[in-house]
Amino acid sequence: MKTAVRYYSRTGNTKVIAEAIAPVAGCQAESIEVPLEGVTDILFLGGAVYWGKIPGTLKEYIKSLSPQQVKCVAVFTTAGILEGASEIYKVFLKYHDLKVMKETYFCSGKRVYDARIKEETEIFAEKVMNQASIMNQSIMN
Repeated sequence: MKTAVRYYSRTGNTKVIAEAIAPVAGCQAESIEVPLEGVTDILFLGGAVYWGKIPGTLKEYIKSLSPQQVKCVAVFTTAGILEGASEIYKVFLKYHDLKVMKETYFCSGKRVYDARIKEETEIFAEKVMNQASIMNQSIMN
């Protein structure tokens, strides 16, 4: 199963979360400026919400993705106070015909450097990877 971690981060908060996810996903965390190569089974995609909106650069990136290229997206977000940030991303991704995993992760920008956040983030990534593995096995059988 091929995984990728991509993020868009203005302040560095989302990058911190992406870098905690990457080892669990078995890949490197990279900016959305780095293109995906080939078909990706699970794309961990992270960004923030500013004034209740997805940044334009990240919207354009999402629009460039296709269901043939990305089988499923796992969303992680950061924001100042908006816990519904992941839902904003899920709606936008689904609108563009991308399959989105139910499991999401949100971290308040104020908490990114708390000691517990790395553990919480790794737990999220493990849940996604386990769910993806189960989905993959059911497709193969």
